[in-house]
Amino acid sequence: MNFNNKKFKVVENTENGESSASTIFHYRQEGITLHAEYHGGEIERGHILGKVDDAGQIEMVYQHINKQGEIRTGKCKSTPYFTENGILRLKEVWQWTNGDQSNGISEIEEINL
Repeated sequence: MNFNNKKFKVVENTENGESSASTIFHYRQEGITLHAEYHGGEIERGHILGKVDDAGQIEMVYQHINKQGEIRTGKCKSTPYFTENGILRLKEVWQWTNGDQSNGISEIEEINL
């Protein structure tokens, strides 16, 4: 699976997450290396750096600045799957690595912009 130039939006997130349906992620991939930028909703600007395995699973770290001017960091493991309608989604299990260090689960879905 290759995520290069794919865009995603949030379709589900736990309450302690900061991304929302207004947050857009733009993924780029070169070999196993993945990086992305994201923004929208409560997030001013964010960056992702990760690696993709042979099954398309992503192990990543992320950082962003939110609307309150706080720097937030975390780690995440994403598993790709396709909906009944053939839409690519990523199920994400994540944890903050600063602040309260809580964890959560979110899902993002590929969009065409």
